[in-house]
Amino acid sequence: MSERRIPKQFRLDAELFVPGKEDYIPPRTRDETEAAERHGVRPGTLVLKQETRGLVIARRMVDIEATFGPAPKANNFMTRYLGMAFLGSAYYTYARDSEIMDRNLTIPRRFIENEVKEEVIGEGKAELDTPRIENEVYEKSDIDALADTETQDIEEDDQDGIDYNFVEADTPLIYEALGHIDKAIILSRNFAGAYADYRNKPEMSFNLGRELAQSALALGLIGTVADVNGMDEYDAQKFARKHLTAMARDAKTIATIPQEGSLDSMGRYPSLSQLPDPASHFRIFWKRNAPDGADEVLQTALSKPY
Repeated sequence: MSERRIPKQFRLDAELFVPGKEDYIPPRTRDETEAAERHGVRPGTLVLKQETRGLVIARRMVDIEATFGPAPKANNFMTRYLGMAFLGSAYYTYARDSEIMDRNLTIPRRFIENEVKEEVIGEGKAELDTPRIENEVYEKSDIDALADTETQDIEEDDQDGIDYNFVEADTPLIYEALGHIDKAIILSRNFAGAYADYRNKPEMSFNLGRELAQSALALGLIGTVADVNGMDEYDAQKFARKHLTAMARDAKTIATIPQEGSLDSMGRYPSLSQLPDPASHFRIFWKRNAPDGADEVLQTALSKPY
């Protein structure tokens, strides 16, 4: 009997979204200063800059989750829809205009390994690994400074009065997501700047899109850890692929079809560029449908400069 091949790849469909009115477009501004800054800027630059800001917001949200652990219902909502936003941005960044049909991604395996890469230290603060960036453009000090800043943000947020249910972070998937997000923030800032100056190169969007997509996969599986208890590696990875396929399907249909338990459809495809925009369809959907704990995490993340 031949050995079963363990599923390791997930394919991001180059036709995940149907181009049209469901794509997010930043609204026109009524602020004269902002309007002057936008004048003459390369089309698409604003969305990329908002994506970078959205990454910073999302990073804080995941960091809050890792450190304080909102209630399960809020946690599941947050990781599900943030995962969709990351997947949507990954699609726009490096799958939509790809010359090949699909982008192959690696299904995270850490949720079936009984190892927690990071050590929980101090009073519930998790020590994050510094992600490795193999590109001379990106400085390790940039990542370290970012991690230090975000840790300080969380320490200050501890005094914000939000009633978090503290739990020790018991899944490495959270930290895997944070590692990819940290890389994506640096890549996104560089890509947005290069794009605005017509200096962008294909590998820049490829590297950014890959980190966004891997972030999406890790976030999308956080709520499934208990579901794979007792499964062997083959069944667990098969379950993971099926779950991620469903998340991708929902990211596509959410623009027009109400999701289970929600009041309405989102009206636009999910993306990180919508996070900084309070009038975006993603933010309005979140406000209407998110459990209190998930909305409080978002508001805490928005309370700091981004």
